[in-house]
Amino acid sequence: MAQSESASRSIWPNKKESYCIEEVVGYGGTASVQAATCIPLNKRVAIKRIDLDQCTSSIEDILKEVRMMSQCSHPNVIEYHTSFIHNQELLLVMTLMGCGSLSDTLRHLRSSGHKNGLLSEDILATVLRYVLLGLDYFHSNSQIHRDLKAGNILIGESGAIRLADFGVSSLLVNAGEARKKRPRRTFVGTPCWMAPEVMEQIDGYDAKADIWSLGITALELATGYAPYSKYPAVKIILMTLENEPPTLEMMQEIYEEDYKQFSKSFRKMVASCLVKEPEKRPTAAELLKHSFFKKARDEEFLRENLVPLAPSLSTRLKKPVRVPGASGRLCRGPEGTWEWVDESEEKNEEQKKGETDTAMNTTNNSNNIPTHPASKSQNPDQSSLNSIDTSPVNLNIRLRDSKNKLKDIKFTFNPKLDTPEKISQELVNAKLIDPRNSDTITAGISTILKDRRKEGTIRFKLDYAILPTGEPDESEMYGYAQVSIFDPTRVLSIISRHKLRYTLYNTYINNYSQIPPYIPDLLTTKRMFSTKSEASKSTNEFIAETKQLLDIVANSLYSDREVFLRELISNSSDALEKLRFLQVAGKEMEDPDIPLQITISPDGKNKLTIEDTGIGMDYGEMVEYLGTIARSSSKTFLEEMEKRGESKNADSVIGRFGVGFYSSFMVANLVEVYSKNWKTGSKCYHWSSTGVGGYNIEETTSKHANTSRGTKIILHLKDTADEFSSNTRIKSIITKYSNFVQFPIYISGKKINIQDPIWLTDPKVTKTEDNKEFYKFLTGDTLSPLFTFHFRLDMPISINAVFYVPNIPYLASTLQNREPMPKVSLYSRRVLIQDQTTQIIPYWMRFVVGVVDSEDIPLNLSREMLQNNPLLLRMKQILTSRIIRAIEGEMESNKTNYSMLFRAIGLSLREGIMHIDDKRGREEIASLLMFESSKRPEDTEITLNDYFKNMRPLQEEIFYLVSPNRAGADNSPYTEQLMEKDIEILYSYSQHEDTIMPYLNEYKGKKIISVEEYTNKNLNIVKSKSVEGKALKEYTNWFENILGKAKVKKVEISNNLKKHPSMLMIPDLTKTRQFLQNTPEIENVWEYMSATLHLNPNHDLIKKVNILRKKEPKLASLIAEQIYFNSLIAAGFVRDARFILPHLHELLEKCIEDSTKSTIITPD
Repeated sequence: MAQSESASRSIWPNKKESYCIEEVVGYGGTASVQAATCIPLNKRVAIKRIDLDQCTSSIEDILKEVRMMSQCSHPNVIEYHTSFIHNQELLLVMTLMGCGSLSDTLRHLRSSGHKNGLLSEDILATVLRYVLLGLDYFHSNSQIHRDLKAGNILIGESGAIRLADFGVSSLLVNAGEARKKRPRRTFVGTPCWMAPEVMEQIDGYDAKADIWSLGITALELATGYAPYSKYPAVKIILMTLENEPPTLEMMQEIYEEDYKQFSKSFRKMVASCLVKEPEKRPTAAELLKHSFFKKARDEEFLRENLVPLAPSLSTRLKKPVRVPGASGRLCRGPEGTWEWVDESEEKNEEQKKGETDTAMNTTNNSNNIPTHPASKSQNPDQSSLNSIDTSPVNLNIRLRDSKNKLKDIKFTFNPKLDTPEKISQELVNAKLIDPRNSDTITAGISTILKDRRKEGTIRFKLDYAILPTGEPDESEMYGYAQVSIFDPTRVLSIISRHKLRYTLYNTYINNYSQIPPYIPDLLTTKRMFSTKSEASKSTNEFIAETKQLLDIVANSLYSDREVFLRELISNSSDALEKLRFLQVAGKEMEDPDIPLQITISPDGKNKLTIEDTGIGMDYGEMVEYLGTIARSSSKTFLEEMEKRGESKNADSVIGRFGVGFYSSFMVANLVEVYSKNWKTGSKCYHWSSTGVGGYNIEETTSKHANTSRGTKIILHLKDTADEFSSNTRIKSIITKYSNFVQFPIYISGKKINIQDPIWLTDPKVTKTEDNKEFYKFLTGDTLSPLFTFHFRLDMPISINAVFYVPNIPYLASTLQNREPMPKVSLYSRRVLIQDQTTQIIPYWMRFVVGVVDSEDIPLNLSREMLQNNPLLLRMKQILTSRIIRAIEGEMESNKTNYSMLFRAIGLSLREGIMHIDDKRGREEIASLLMFESSKRPEDTEITLNDYFKNMRPLQEEIFYLVSPNRAGADNSPYTEQLMEKDIEILYSYSQHEDTIMPYLNEYKGKKIISVEEYTNKNLNIVKSKSVEGKALKEYTNWFENILGKAKVKKVEISNNLKKHPSMLMIPDLTKTRQFLQNTPEIENVWEYMSATLHLNPNHDLIKKVNILRKKEPKLASLIAEQIYFNSLIAAGFVRDARFILPHLHELLEKCIEDSTKSTIITPD
């Protein structure tokens, strides 16, 4: 920064008393922006006030924003003056842009009834040109904005346009790295405007991500909507990654408006920004040269034409409606985007403007950050509620949706801000309840709030419902709704990365299968506090549905009964994880110092014991969670199975019921559970059952009773399951399924799970030696892998993975045996789900081994089959693309090693091209193929990328030739024309290329065609009108008669050939060749071809045969046939040349016979 600029900024005062703070001009969750006057300088400014006590951003992020602002000096970037701390606030002093953001203007125009496009192209071109100038300044200084959108483009009263909000901006140059630019990998920004590479985090991203955001912003300014803004965040991400880039035509269909008035130059400009491959997007400087920006005007034009469209301050500050989510904090903002807002961030109603102006300049009230008010209106019921208790209440509304599926809507009711009527209306607005049930829901909420019973529940009849049987059914909730108060201590905190995703999927995405919440949420099914009355002993009967379910679990659910141990260990691990959470929370507990571990004790006879030191259970929890399967949903579950005719196979519908514990009845005829709750002073209880009839629970002090907290399960094994009492067998199961559980597992005092889950470590710090050892653990190989790929992704899907490409000997053995599956194991939270799977890695990637761990994968109960879900497909696409790019990187760094690898995996890669439907995926794999080239020495291989870089100017096609070997390729008659033009040809010696290349079709926009196809399209046939032509016609007729119609359709004289005497041309030559190669039983291949034989009239052989046919017709005919056979071989139609030998012998005999006559042939 220049010295003058520093001096200029230093004169701005750093005390709050130096500013007269005025009206609010913008607000957020923990910050507001207010107009102000700097008293010493008498200048109007904007002050952004950040409440550091309430702010969820880290101090480092806030300081980064300040640094980024202070380093910028450009007329199209918001100008920063100074910043300072006052009490708990950080105040940033900036230029005041009096007309708000472009988002405010768009929203105002839309609410005023404007449709079919909001801003004229002159305004668009002018605004976007100023934005591009600001972006070009950013990018030229190695900065990236990362959150470009209409809401961050401000308008001044003079018509000035400036970029604002540097909260997520970043430097592309790290300190101490000179000017070396590095890609960013952080998942930041607003989903609608985020570039695909920011979402995927595969190769990182750079300033080109801002260009994508500019294209989205251009569509937003034109139409008033950002593409996909009507959808929740996760669905936006999936649609951006899977769909073609947005266009005006697409938005026209979505919003049913007419955007025909926008010009081709505008559409082309947008299309150039919205290219999924970042390298194909223009830079900001290049985009400024686009013809569309010839329409751009100046600030005076915007002052006259755009500023009058901006809304008034009171209109701009209209607060968006809050839509209750799982916690009541999910908000759909004014731009249609979903945001998360803490209840603590919502402020009381703003005072009238005159009162506000006075309050803001008094000492007592100057520190309050005003935000947009909630409504003051309050009904009598609400007033009475507030007079009793004004603390927030956690409510859950349960009812059936339009598809008659039970749905839970969880939210926090704040009596200071909410009323039952407002909540009901918000539920209607969010399309979570039918408007006809609004009054009933309001009454239900009011009723339960009056009582405010802890764990209270009220069930009531709805005014409208879809009834399958025609009659309401309270027990099954058909035509009824239920409102309940739930204990907040049972709701486990969701880590921030999963908070929005969990809420969206459980409340708002109706067209997608639900994703299981973060695993601690699943653990809340085991109560932290007992609510059942405890008794000394009880005998209980399983209800009928539970008996049926037990039979299914024990006999039908799992395909391999050994997984019972995986289920029990997973339960123990969950109990330990829950206890660790309580420890971190500082809860007082029983035996706080005993280690968190799992102990397994096979007795070698007929008993197996699994014990953990986790959270344990009390009497009530045993009744609820060991005495009932699926609780109140069990009957519904069985009815659904009966409807589907699947009572013997629960896999199709059982995924949402947690019954893993009951898998123990697959191997045991008696199960005993001893458990002692984590709370101080808890008693030990004993649960036992044979899985038939019922179960017993009693307080116990027996020798098996737990002396410390936790759970002990004793399985009395069936006679047919005595194998599970063996140390060796148990160890092998643990190693297979639970080897990476995060808590230690002991058998006979020895720790079994000693191998660390290397995929969960940071790839940057993982040692090469550790990777080698883990590879050997996975494969049993004694040699090291060729390549290692270790990476972690957070969004759009949580993935931790490590992959290895084995050494050549291992690959040769594996691929030769055609292993049925890739050796990639799928884990979820360290527990094995599938040992080998094609659900997340394609079948053709059999040359890869490794581990994938994701907590986002949707599972059914047995954990053996994955449910259909768009996230699985997306995960597969991400992993496939990531592996391909990693291999490509290794190829670039060491082509010699890769060339050896390609010989082993080339067939698998070709198989992959044939099995991928999308063009982008095929091109990714094709980038790994290798070929010899007509311009390179033999055994020197290149890739399609190498060929692409060396293409001649104006060359539009990529040419290839399939040949048995290099000699055949170099001597092919089909390459002559291209060789003369000095055009490179790819040589492939694999017969599969005839199938692969036509399917691939093009690469990076260049058409891929065979040299035979090119030659066929560019034939130069000699006409028969001239005297010479007529003589040649008579010659070709003779040739046709000698060969016969079975071999050739006709014979032509062609000027295409220079060095070769002849060549065969066939329509769709490569397809015909492929067909014949795949049909070995065909002997006379020519019978299946409609071939034309082309002769080179200037070749000596053709000339001599023409003379010889008149003097020695027999010899001439034999030579003519040999010319045909030679052409057949050159075209690649001869698999076995031995069928030509009889003819060749006859020709040689004739030649010897004639040589004794001393026949001399001299061409004219």
